[in-house]
Amino acid sequence: MNPTNVDALRPLPYHTYTTRTGSLRTLAHLYFSYSDKIISYPKDLYDRIWEPYFLLEWTQITTTLNVTDSSNGYAPPRDAITTAAIPTNASEPLTIIWSLETSDDETYGYLYFAEIQQLRANETREFKIVANGRVDYDSYSPMNFEADTVFNHVSLKCEGAVCRLQLLRTPK
Repeated sequence: MNPTNVDALRPLPYHTYTTRTGSLRTLAHLYFSYSDKIISYPKDLYDRIWEPYFLLEWTQITTTLNVTDSSNGYAPPRDAITTAAIPTNASEPLTIIWSLETSDDETYGYLYFAEIQQLRANETREFKIVANGRVDYDSYSPMNFEADTVFNHVSLKCEGAVCRLQLLRTPK
């Protein structure tokens, strides 16, 4: 029997990942979990490879409830949007740091949010989204059990090829 090699192409909708100039290269698809489980097709319809990412200063939260997808065609896999991280110290920001190959590189970030905890009537989860010290969203609140995609429309340059994204708690 001859070995068969099969390639499957799963196209993304045209508008999904856009750039003003040039082409894009995937740096990573990460989801916040302390598991070691890689998520890929068929759980991700577009065959993206999702790797777990978790830091010691975070606490993992999860839900078994249904989280609907309102992410404008990005369709993050269920296993990725039903797990999340919050800072163990609630007064600290949730900080993600990554490196680019050179300081001339530019990056786009696509963040998937859903409120996966049942908050009490007097509770609100609201935060600023800050990339390299620049506030991209002044007050963002995830939708209850509904995934949403947030991204920067203009590429981000990172000083010294080190990028920093922070979710900063607002007074609410």
